[in-house]
Amino acid sequence: MKKTITYKELIYLEAHANHYAISNAFFKDGKWVDEQTKFSSSVKNILKQIEKLKVDYDEKLEDLRINNCLEDEKTKAILRDEKGDYKFSKESQKKLSVENKELLKETCEIHIRITEAPSNLDVETYFTFDGILITPTEDVK
Repeated sequence: MKKTITYKELIYLEAHANHYAISNAFFKDGKWVDEQTKFSSSVKNILKQIEKLKVDYDEKLEDLRINNCLEDEKTKAILRDEKGDYKFSKESQKKLSVENKELLKETCEIHIRITEAPSNLDVETYFTFDGILITPTEDVK
């Protein structure tokens, strides 16, 4: 089963999943340590999916940067600073920010991996994982 989420939600999900994996010693020194539990296995699977979905987001964001950066008037070459980053005018930076906010609202689909919620989830992580890694909670009225 799949769930539709925004790129913004995807980024939050990635941050919480990475934090949970590292703080619970599932992931150490760049390697997965413990795949004994269903939950740790689900977190690993979700992070692999996120990695693939973020490629699409990153490509779209790069296109926005290219479309908004400064270019040489004669050669049309993209202008970069000493660090190799794109240069932007004040107006093009504002336009890029607006377009990125819209990009973050675009949706993607992720395969859900529902397992039982571990007891050590903080509230924010719980609600970030809700319906993707753990059983969805009912609406509170």
